[in-house]
Amino acid sequence: MPSPEFLAEADQLLGQILSSMTMPDKEIAKDATYFVADKPNRNQLRATGTPEGWQLLGMYEWQPTHKITIFEDSLRWLAGKMGSLRMAIRDTLEHEIYQHALGWDHVLETVEAGLIPAHAVSMAAFSSQDTCIPCKAQAR
Repeated sequence: MPSPEFLAEADQLLGQILSSMTMPDKEIAKDATYFVADKPNRNQLRATGTPEGWQLLGMYEWQPTHKITIFEDSLRWLAGKMGSLRMAIRDTLEHEIYQHALGWDHVLETVEAGLIPAHAVSMAAFSSQDTCIPCKAQAR
């Protein structure tokens, strides 16, 4: 079960992200369901193609609404590398919302117009299987 302080931090950051968005993006993001889990289960790791030794930071699913899950253990690991748990949570939430829930074409147009932060898409990299590399981080 995720820790109360992690849940509070994620909730606060999600609120800040949503309040900074403009319509209609805000409506799409508000309609999503957000979850926090300790760590991904085997099915989630398999579904995302996360290699052995890598951390799954967040996951977007369409079922039939937008579902975004972030993983506390992985984000705490990343925070150790980045130096900030807050930044790890914020960057992962923004990535899952902007790149997955809103869609690539829309996101690129919105970045060009200066309406969303460029760092939300700066990690854009996909493998040949269209698996989102930024949703994962290699544990080294």
